[in-house]
Amino acid sequence: MRIKLDENLPEGLADLLRSVKYDVATAVEENLSGAKDPVVTAAVKQEGRLFMTYDMDFADIREYPPGSHGGIVVFRLQDQRWRVLEMPARRLIESGS
Repeated sequence: MRIKLDENLPEGLADLLRSVKYDVATAVEENLSGAKDPVVTAAVKQEGRLFMTYDMDFADIREYPPGSHGGIVVFRLQDQRWRVLEMPARRLIESGS
């Protein structure tokens, strides 16, 4: 699976996904930090990647309708530190989704 992580996600998530052999690119690595959402989504679409983010703007299916991209995972956690995200991320990986 090909995945792109938004700049707001911790490096620990990239490390975890890579440890289970996912093809992971990050917005930070690709110099997309601070880029507007349309620029990031264009890169995601061009690369055929699933996009993961904390940014609730990407949950708007009117703006990002299913089928217009490779998929979007928006993590909704009150605490965005890696130690809190790690378990939901591991459950997502284990589910095979």
